[in-house]
Amino acid sequence: MKNQAHLLLMVIFAVPLLLLAPQVQAKEMTSFFFPDFSDLSPLHLNGVAKEIAKAQDRETNLRLTNARNQTGNVFYKKRIGLDQQNTFSTYFQFRIHSPVGAVDKQDQIQGADGIVFTVQTQSVIVGKRGVGIGYEKIIPSIGIEFDTWFNSNKDPDGNHIGINVNGNSASVVTASPPDKRHLNDGEIWHAWVDYDAKNLSVRLSSTSSRPTEALLTKEIDLRKTLKDRLVYVGFTSGTGMSGNSHDILQWAFSSTYNPIEPEKQNEYGAISVSLEKQEQGENVIVILDASGSMHAKMDDTTKMEIAKKVTMGFADVIDENTRFGLRVYGHRVHKSKKQESCRDSQLLIPLQQNSNRKKIKQQLEALDAKGYTPIGYSLSQIQKDFVNHNGTKRVILITDGIESCDQHSTDPYYPVKVIEQLRIAGIDVKVNVVGFDIQDKKTRGLLSKIAKAGKGKYFSAASGEQLEGAIHDSLGDAFYVKNVAGQTVGKGTIGLKNVFVPVGSYGVEFETNPPLRIDHISVKKGQTTHLKLTQTTEGIKVSKQEKNKPSQQIAPSLPQERPKAKATLIQSFTTTVTNVPRYPQDSLAERLRQAALPDLQQQARKKGYSYSKKGQQFSNLTCTTEKTAICSADVTVDFIQDISP
Repeated sequence: MKNQAHLLLMVIFAVPLLLLAPQVQAKEMTSFFFPDFSDLSPLHLNGVAKEIAKAQDRETNLRLTNARNQTGNVFYKKRIGLDQQNTFSTYFQFRIHSPVGAVDKQDQIQGADGIVFTVQTQSVIVGKRGVGIGYEKIIPSIGIEFDTWFNSNKDPDGNHIGINVNGNSASVVTASPPDKRHLNDGEIWHAWVDYDAKNLSVRLSSTSSRPTEALLTKEIDLRKTLKDRLVYVGFTSGTGMSGNSHDILQWAFSSTYNPIEPEKQNEYGAISVSLEKQEQGENVIVILDASGSMHAKMDDTTKMEIAKKVTMGFADVIDENTRFGLRVYGHRVHKSKKQESCRDSQLLIPLQQNSNRKKIKQQLEALDAKGYTPIGYSLSQIQKDFVNHNGTKRVILITDGIESCDQHSTDPYYPVKVIEQLRIAGIDVKVNVVGFDIQDKKTRGLLSKIAKAGKGKYFSAASGEQLEGAIHDSLGDAFYVKNVAGQTVGKGTIGLKNVFVPVGSYGVEFETNPPLRIDHISVKKGQTTHLKLTQTTEGIKVSKQEKNKPSQQIAPSLPQERPKAKATLIQSFTTTVTNVPRYPQDSLAERLRQAALPDLQQQARKKGYSYSKKGQQFSNLTCTTEKTAICSADVTVDFIQDISP
């Protein structure tokens, strides 16, 4: 019942791609832009950087260290898939200031030790402090160091830029900063790092104008060095007996060679959304498929090895306030013993906060794909898994096929019925399903029904990169940014992924319950507009905050003296239509919609929804084939209710 065919590569980040390279199709690259760091949710902070970020009065920059004897780093949470040649481009602003510690011959405090832009394949890792600049011993990796301390056995001086390889803090090539400036003079530096499949080049300037000539160039084969296309990108820093505050002020990245022009970046702003979680917290259980079909090869390794690696990375970057658990099926009993294999489902990691990384890694590494696919039985066990854990409950099912242990041999909907029984038992859980390497339409349809029964979504993944992206997307709820014409110009994930758009006014729709839309959200040049959702007994409230401005509540109970922001509720209604003429084919969608509208409008009016949005969704579409062919389908249309104060 498994399908091991491959899918084409799908889109992972659509909107940010348009910012950096309009000429490149979104499916070819992953890109992002942080105009500031007012929202840190897409990033994973380690070491002292994590503690600094908790300060209530922190600035909107990203501070890696701020004193002596520290190490701190930050990496983008999601591993990024570089192109086939491992090319990339990045631009960032940094500032090194507030020196402490030793003095030089002129009695000036020197400060130390610098910043390293790092590309590496591990998940959460902290390198050596001091001389190591937080980078040393991160393997495999490449690093661009901006070094402010002279170590006689490794450095040409105490003020240089270098290219480092595989966690070695001794650079393979170095250069001095332009204009005879010191890297930690307290002023802003602009840096560009590009790899074009042959040469790794570094540019540095005191202005945002990209230099024509590179300051450093090194021929290097990143495919051999990194040994993987899936990478983490970010910054490390470390201090010793002397120290500095090491700040990143702005950052843009493109996962293909595409030199970045900062002036164009700053024509954009960002919209971010966070959700104020319930006091009881959130519980997430990953159910991982370790059935025999996961032995199939993909990209010179097995699907099982890819899934284990991705799950490990996901466990590393999950929010520290979220309880994480891991259930696995098919890993202990071989297919030759079907009855036993169909009950082979084990809670390897019970729900807990700040999960033991070493233990999770050991448990995952020991897994071997062996048996059948008892999805229904595994889902039936989560009632026990969530016992004594209050708060929201979410399951992420990762599988490469459908149920192969049906309670009855003719019942492919067994997992759906299990979820329905959980609901009857009062277990309010959201089930998202990630189909890994599944091409068969019927299989995807059955898995989609599991997600629908679990009030979740189905995500498709045809590679390790897509699997990682799907798991991250399944963890958060989506929000959609709409332009004044009502067109979707970007999709983000609450608490995980921002949307970057040109300066202007936008509407934002939330996949909340009930759905909510806020209009007239202003996006300003080089700034992040942050929307915070708060669940109250009266419903969902939204507050808005722009960089360096106080929070402002905008919906739904907006004081009259403030400018109004239109708030609306959006709900989907579905009906089944039959006997709709199939031809002409190009207008079939409109005929299906028109056939469905009378019933849909009646449903909507009963619940206070007054008018419908443009567009519709179809499912279970079937048509006959004769000349007078007719079609039937389930038609879903969104209706809107204005709740503006």
